[in-house]
Amino acid sequence: MSGPYGRVPDVPDVFAAGDATTFPLKQGGLATQQADAAAEAIAAELGAAVEPTPFRPVLRGLLMTGGAPLYLRSALSAAGDPEETSARRTARRPASEVSRRALWWPPSKIAGRYLAPLLATARPPLLSASQMQDYRPGPEGADRDDAYELALMLAEEDAAMGDYGQALRALDAASALTGGVLPAEWTQRRDAWRAARESAQTPA
Repeated sequence: MSGPYGRVPDVPDVFAAGDATTFPLKQGGLATQQADAAAEAIAAELGAAVEPTPFRPVLRGLLMTGGAPLYLRSALSAAGDPEETSARRTARRPASEVSRRALWWPPSKIAGRYLAPLLATARPPLLSASQMQDYRPGPEGADRDDAYELALMLAEEDAAMGDYGQALRALDAASALTGGVLPAEWTQRRDAWRAARESAQTPA
């Protein structure tokens, strides 16, 4: 890969993305960014009314902790090194961030502009115009934290009343707000509630 658009040097009309490139870091989310840059360059060369955006790598990852996961995001240089905050063209977002709330949505395992929404639903046509969005940690994400805590509270109350089906639905809602990952204690409760629901449904 040579240059910011994925063009293979000395090979006319050939572009590369992902593991086939010389970029030192190999990761699914980065590969989608390379593919986006190459696709826009190809479309522009074919006459499409698009201004190609060069590959500006942003590494996104989910750190499994045994409890609530940590969302990690870091802007990278063209050489694949973490970018210094002072090197950013905008001061609206730091070069590297860590948060317990999702830093992108939907929080798919492969954080691609178009791929993440497609992986997050069984009805991709409904997301034909949707793209992955980056979020910043801070007050504007507090609503998601509140929704997560409320879903857990409702799950616990439903289970206490013996309505395990509703408790599991509330727990699924909480899980959706954290990228499908719950702390170990809540995973154990989910297993116990499932067993209790099945026991209640089994004829005596």
